[in-house]
Amino acid sequence: MADAFSSDAVPVHLLTKEALGIYLQHLRDNTGVLAFNISSRFLELAPVIAGLGQAYHLSAVQVRDEYSLWILLSQDPEIFRIPGLEKRATPVVLKKRPILWTDDYSNLIAVLGRQQFAPR
Repeated sequence: MADAFSSDAVPVHLLTKEALGIYLQHLRDNTGVLAFNISSRFLELAPVIAGLGQAYHLSAVQVRDEYSLWILLSQDPEIFRIPGLEKRATPVVLKKRPILWTDDYSNLIAVLGRQQFAPR
């Protein structure tokens, strides 16, 4: 789970292709899920997580709760059909094309913009 953000500071090094590769090595099996809290008042992080998912051929869904917006990634798309999650998971909505950040490249300007999500 990547919920390492405080306020709207983004630890870019946790959202790179190389970081995701490390996360995937630590999942127990192909049914593991990586959960990214992308709630932000100023940044649209969904394209970054979508880019990571594409780079590793992962399935993705988004889940909203009262306070947060999450994107879940998994190698096994069937995992999103578990009871309780299936009713809340929806396709990831992108307002911008996917972006892939690496240890050598990231661009915060590309993700500036108000998110669609607003806490209830």
